[in-house]
Amino acid sequence: MRKSIIKALTGAALSLVLAASTIAPVQADAAAKSYTVRMMYMDDASVVTSFKADGSSVAQSSIKNKKGTQSCTLTLNRADCVKQGTDTKSPASQKIKYTRVLCVDVVDILKDHGSGIKSAAKAKVKPTTLKFSNVAVKVDGKAVKLTQSKLDQGWIEDDTKNYRLDICNIWNRSAENYDQSSLKVKNCCVKSLTAFNFTKALQVSFNFTIKK
Repeated sequence: MRKSIIKALTGAALSLVLAASTIAPVQADAAAKSYTVRMMYMDDASVVTSFKADGSSVAQSSIKNKKGTQSCTLTLNRADCVKQGTDTKSPASQKIKYTRVLCVDVVDILKDHGSGIKSAAKAKVKPTTLKFSNVAVKVDGKAVKLTQSKLDQGWIEDDTKNYRLDICNIWNRSAENYDQSSLKVKNCCVKSLTAFNFTKALQVSFNFTIKK
């Protein structure tokens, strides 16, 4: 009788082991096939903006998650701009005094290409595997002269996994460079906050490289 019980228990234990071995292991999240690339724009009065209520932009595109360099162009048409706040003026008729924000985000790319990055709070954090280059801006079809070496890029907002190109941003890590009274700037890719004022369309084009 005792041998029968032991045999039965041994058989049950073996069955549990075999059953456990057939359970599929937990899989890591698969890398994204592509990433949303969005332009962020805001004028001095927060009337002319690119921000939609769901956090997306009216000027956005996508790039593929693949090694190499891709080109991208984002166009913000004045007629598509979104009004923020309670101002009664429409984005189409608002006269822009100066630009507060002009940025480009590659959304969530650092989830797949952010290895080794811990914090962006104190300094520029640039993944060696990612890079914006050959940045060009056109205002109503006319090219804006940019100092490429003074464009800011990296993991700038550490509460996201976005890789950002800051072309002009009065709230970024270099906020002290912007004088909203004189509209002059220092250590920036342009000399004035009025450089990106547009009436019809604002276009940003660039190359984006994923090195591995």
